[in-house]
Amino acid sequence: MSASPVLPSAESAHVYESHAVLSVQHLGVAFGTRVILADVDFELEAGGLHVLMGPMGTGKSTLLRSLAGLNRRSTRFAGWGKVVCLGRQLAPHEWGSDERLQLVQQQPRFLMLTVLEVLAEALRAQHGPLTPAQTAEQSEQLLRELDQTALLAHLRRRVVDLDTSLQRAVAILAAAARRPKILMIDEPATGLSDYDAHGLFDLIRRLRADATVMVVLHNLRHARSLATHMMLLAGGRIQASCSVDEFFDRPPNAVVRQFVTTGSCHLPAPDADPSTLADDATPPPPLPEAALHAIAAARRQDEEAAAAPPAPAAAAAPPPAVATPAPAPAVPAPPVRRYKVLQTNNGFELANSIAATALPSSLAPRGFSWVVPGRLAGCPMPGAVADIDYDLAALKRVGITKLITLTERDLDQAALRRHGLTNLHLPIRDREPPTVAQTHMLLTHMQRLLDKGESLAVHCLAGLGRTGTVLAAWLIREGGLAADEALKRIRRIDPAFVQSQEQEQFLFAYEQALTQQLL
Repeated sequence: MSASPVLPSAESAHVYESHAVLSVQHLGVAFGTRVILADVDFELEAGGLHVLMGPMGTGKSTLLRSLAGLNRRSTRFAGWGKVVCLGRQLAPHEWGSDERLQLVQQQPRFLMLTVLEVLAEALRAQHGPLTPAQTAEQSEQLLRELDQTALLAHLRRRVVDLDTSLQRAVAILAAAARRPKILMIDEPATGLSDYDAHGLFDLIRRLRADATVMVVLHNLRHARSLATHMMLLAGGRIQASCSVDEFFDRPPNAVVRQFVTTGSCHLPAPDADPSTLADDATPPPPLPEAALHAIAAARRQDEEAAAAPPAPAAAAAPPPAVATPAPAPAVPAPPVRRYKVLQTNNGFELANSIAATALPSSLAPRGFSWVVPGRLAGCPMPGAVADIDYDLAALKRVGITKLITLTERDLDQAALRRHGLTNLHLPIRDREPPTVAQTHMLLTHMQRLLDKGESLAVHCLAGLGRTGTVLAAWLIREGGLAADEALKRIRRIDPAFVQSQEQEQFLFAYEQALTQQLL
């Protein structure tokens, strides 16, 4: 498989003088032919608490994950632009290589560790080998330093047994223990009560003593109470970077004014086709040369893949992942036995090949990705970006026969009928996971449909969070993968799959439910 295309930076110098601790100029990110960020410019001043906001699905998480180097794992990733981190210029292939910049992450495996074990791992990464006594002492010192003494009583409890707000505090503390100079935090308050959110914000404010902080938030009230500086990302570009008072009281432009008033703003994606936009919509600015270069490279990669010898399995035949080892009984087999059967070498071999063989179809709607080619895919909600009939016709064209709808609002049934399609609707709130029972019911139904020869497209609104969660859960159940491995596989297809910490934690809990014979 060819390496990710990485665009050369405009300058070759590795050291750059700047008053900002982080300077980003003309940054862009694409996955295959899909441009997420086109031309991003901003600076982080030392000691600031910079809040990044924007409509859902506009690339806020992509920006943070790209700066942290996580998206470079995808062979479909292409990055461009200039990033200067603490005076050091980083080319796209170096993003994430400076350990002074950290992204808070809730690793699924941390959930089964104690609070002390999570902090110990971070402290050892910063200080080297420590005795148990030193680990305990430094962990307690960190908690007192950041006024998190409530966690002292929980040091030997597993993270999974804590309240959600405390779990997030542990993740932030683990990142803080590495003493970064720049700390990025993605949606820490999602799903929390105002009381718990403000408790977490107190911790984030204390981090400013040693680090510059960049936080993604979706709640305008939370942003106003926390930020020292505001940024708005929409349409693949930073639409505003200004003081808190200016952002909320004197919006610098109509886009910010609309966002402050409504909580969203209507700008097309940076690579949107003007012919698919409403008549009164303003088309996006032309893509920069670096974006066009990335798209051309991705198309060549797709053409090379299409010209390669076909896979041994015929496209018309169901692949092993979706074929049951024996004829389906009238009553579903006990799930415990099914899970053990799926933990065979064949299951793991198939799961290992999923991301490598899944390539986006040029005939499909924007954001469409195969997980099992020809059988199971993920995509945004039809009609969310382009006209619904355009999207449904494109889905039908690539062979989709049934949609799995995860948005709270169901799809337009008349539109589905116009294209000979049907759907299965399981409403899930945005950025939240389903329950274990809901997932079991949904995956059982999906597998029966796949066994009957249906081709499924799972979608939420943006086709990332809820969609990625269900697809990863399918890999856990039907591919026999561990949660962390399922996340790796699904993010090789689209690094933005699975958007929130709750969704990641759910996948770990779902794996535990399977292994503990709860399903």
